[in-house]
Amino acid sequence: QALTPLPQLPNNSPILIRLGLAEAGARACARTDSAMALFPQPPPRMMSQAVSGSDGGGIGFLGPDTARAMREAIVQRAQEDVADMLEARKRRLLAPMAQDVERTSAWAEAQERRLGELYKHCAELMKAAKAEMEDAERRHQALAEAWAEEQEATARKAEQLRVAQREEWSAFTAAVAAASPQH
Repeated sequence: QALTPLPQLPNNSPILIRLGLAEAGARACARTDSAMALFPQPPPRMMSQAVSGSDGGGIGFLGPDTARAMREAIVQRAQEDVADMLEARKRRLLAPMAQDVERTSAWAEAQERRLGELYKHCAELMKAAKAEMEDAERRHQALAEAWAEEQEATARKAEQLRVAQREEWSAFTAAVAAASPQH
């Protein structure tokens, strides 16, 4: 395949293919989700024709390999742009979620600390209540024993009083019978 030079403009400057145009094409490709959709085959005039050198002097020619390399560079740049765009969007979406996770974690840790403190306080109260119950049980038992002893003492005293009263009554009835005349 023979290469033909690019046509010259009236002021004798060649048509230039700039990287800026290639980047614009790559961004357009990224928007359509397919870098190959815009340039499925290299356009013959753009990719395989000649471009001028940086000095503006002679005309250089691009072969099919160079055109393929340029197309691959455009595709690669489009893929990088898409990856950068997706990464930026991912960061934008994940930042608020990360903040929510941090706030939720801090809240959960605060609640765990508060529950731990409440648990310790409840455990201390339960120990104090158990000690009071044991003390009350001991006092109850001591009072029950004292009550039983007091009842036994009262019962003994009552029995002694009954015995003494019977003896007095027997003595009184014997004295009344002795003092009264017999009929």
